[in-house]
Amino acid sequence: MPIWKMEAMPGGGRCLVCRPLLDAGLRHAFTLRPPSPPPASAAEGVPPGVADALGLAGIPIVRPVQVHGGSVSRPAAGGTGTAPLHADAVVVRGRGRAAAVATADCVAGVLLAPTGESFAVLHAGWRGTLAGVVRNSVVALAAESGAAPASFLLAMGPSIGRCCYEVGEEVAESFRAAFPAREWSDLLQERRGRPMLDIGRANVLQAVEAGLDPSRIYCAGICTACRGDLCFSYRVEGRAAGRMWAVAGLGA
Repeated sequence: MPIWKMEAMPGGGRCLVCRPLLDAGLRHAFTLRPPSPPPASAAEGVPPGVADALGLAGIPIVRPVQVHGGSVSRPAAGGTGTAPLHADAVVVRGRGRAAAVATADCVAGVLLAPTGESFAVLHAGWRGTLAGVVRNSVVALAAESGAAPASFLLAMGPSIGRCCYEVGEEVAESFRAAFPAREWSDLLQERRGRPMLDIGRANVLQAVEAGLDPSRIYCAGICTACRGDLCFSYRVEGRAAGRMWAVAGLGA
């Protein structure tokens, strides 16, 4: 049975869902580019109908102001999507709560503790990856849930692949400094003398270093720049790019 499946959303939208997260009881979606052009406001919030499709209607969705860093927010119960959370990850505990982050090339992840009552939603660009946002999310979720990271599930949606993600030598050198030399061939390769970065792999390595079991990490494996039919890509489309959303929550 496939780990990932594509589902239709209200209004002609579509999303990816990760079966292990579904089986564990977490309602979630990694939204994709809709077949028809989205409205101009699509980048401003979670697309209409997503909450309904996930059974989260009426539940506030906490959305941090993403700052491309390593900060993790743990909003108190009753926090809403209007809270001025400046962070790139949100850890949530309890039913009747939801969270979301937006991406258009960066890594979006949903992290679930085994109790099924605590989870995190995170955004990792290259700056956030170097700042350890995945590692920090694992630490925060372990503190919130009391569970060991080895029991967590992590799903990561589409992101720009090494095939398309050319970076400057300064960025490449920062990743060489942040990761063991034995991992460099996985993270960085050269094409026409320019470094190409595998940002998804970098976040997998961080998650494993933080204690996750590699067999419980699920990557969609879709390059946002290659698959313009399915994804928005800031690298390809610039400011005209829409946003994809990673949304997760627990019904009341």
